[in-house]
Amino acid sequence: MAAPWEAIYSFRLYELVKFYSMVPLSGAGVDSIPMNKQKWDSLPKEIQQAITGVSGLEASKFWGRNFFDTAEQGVLERVKQGNFQMTRYTPPPEELQRWVKASEPVAMDWVKKTEAKGFSSAQQVLASAIEWSK
Repeated sequence: MAAPWEAIYSFRLYELVKFYSMVPLSGAGVDSIPMNKQKWDSLPKEIQQAITGVSGLEASKFWGRNFFDTAEQGVLERVKQGNFQMTRYTPPPEELQRWVKASEPVAMDWVKKTEAKGFSSAQQVLASAIEWSK
């Protein structure tokens, strides 16, 4: 399975996983807190501003710095505290490059299908996702 450190920490997968490979997979996830539009519209403007003032790009940066960037260390601390075993493997760069090359047809198929649906910026979205994953 492919899982980010946050999931390994939150779901306590470190209690089960004995071996893991460090693989720089590109991908994207979306966290959101949806709300009924009518309820949102019924809230006073100052309440709406209070909510939007702690969300968006700045909130994403905050959560990135304070959770994503620290999740691996949190897992490793839990492993040590619980006396669990997790053996790390990092594939050699040439093997990772083979994986990247093998995944290109899948990515290009996504671009083709997405553009066919009328989303002309699919290639740009893919390029951005790859760049951000670095």
